[in-house]
Amino acid sequence: MHNDDEKDNLPFSPDEIERLITEKLDVRRINRRKLISSCLKITGCAILSGLLLSDNKSSIADVRWLMGDEKSNSSKPNVKSKTTIVQVSDPKSVDSSGEGIEGPVMDMITKSILELTGENDIAKSWGIIAKPGQRVGIKVSCRGGRNLSSQLSVVMAIVEGLKMAGVKERDIIIWDQTKHDLEGAGFQLNSNTDSLRCIDTNGFGYQNDEQNVNGTKFRLSKILTEEIDVLINVPIMKDHGMAGVTLSLKSHYGSHDNPQKHHANNCDPHIANINAHEIIRSKTKLIILDALRAQCNGGPGDKPRWKWNPGMILMGFDPVAIDRIGSDIIGARRLEVGVKSLGNSHRHIITAAKLGLGNDDRSSILLKEI
Repeated sequence: MHNDDEKDNLPFSPDEIERLITEKLDVRRINRRKLISSCLKITGCAILSGLLLSDNKSSIADVRWLMGDEKSNSSKPNVKSKTTIVQVSDPKSVDSSGEGIEGPVMDMITKSILELTGENDIAKSWGIIAKPGQRVGIKVSCRGGRNLSSQLSVVMAIVEGLKMAGVKERDIIIWDQTKHDLEGAGFQLNSNTDSLRCIDTNGFGYQNDEQNVNGTKFRLSKILTEEIDVLINVPIMKDHGMAGVTLSLKSHYGSHDNPQKHHANNCDPHIANINAHEIIRSKTKLIILDALRAQCNGGPGDKPRWKWNPGMILMGFDPVAIDRIGSDIIGARRLEVGVKSLGNSHRHIITAAKLGLGNDDRSSILLKEI
């Protein structure tokens, strides 16, 4: 323990450090060296020091992304703080049709979140993503129907993890754009605010005021803008005839009112511009790419000929890095089955990196395969 005189000379008081941690560690507005110095001298700040210094924790860049901070784009990669993406594969996690099996899928989600956060305790791991009292939205991607949408087994594993962290079921919303898509993917709608909700934006509503980000105009879902504090994005892994791929970034075409107007020029720069909106950037705390099933050609619709069952989950804090890895996997599968290259059709990922939304430089993405 340290005496009161020593604490008085610290650049940040214990109360100030506690406030900074509670208020999501806004590293943009503080001197990180001073904060680390203070934390190293005060009992109970080991967790914070670990987040900022230890190689066994998520990189500083990952922590900044989790807290809603900007990241440098791929033109200036920081090789000392690689973006971490966790890939967990288990061929026994799916049946012959690619349907997720509850137990193995839960194990994959658990392994992923523990590895990504560097925690040994599952409740603490999920507690990094959401705290008790926060409202959490799980954005699913259901346009592909029952056999090519975010799977219920993945979503319910997330729900169980959040509950372990003290988040109440009534504070969790599963959502997508339309009732038809949600029901078609196997989700049961429920608008009861005293329980786990599953609702559609078309039924709930959109912002009154049109948004304009770099010339891309849209109105966001009120579920996203008003009903949740934390967003967990759960896209699936498939190709797209116009955008090249439809992964975490493209998933937000289901978060606004007029996606049909934003498909020209391979959806570029519209996908990146929509993801650059401050509400999406600040609320997104985790991306879980559901690759239990996947499709490499003929998307976005369900084309059984081009589907395969990787039995895989990708998890990270950075949507651009997730999409870079996901597009590489799709590209490799296309090569394997004799389909032409994606070329630059998925260049919206590069555009997103240039806007500072994440890291698309493969050399500075640390892929942890389990």
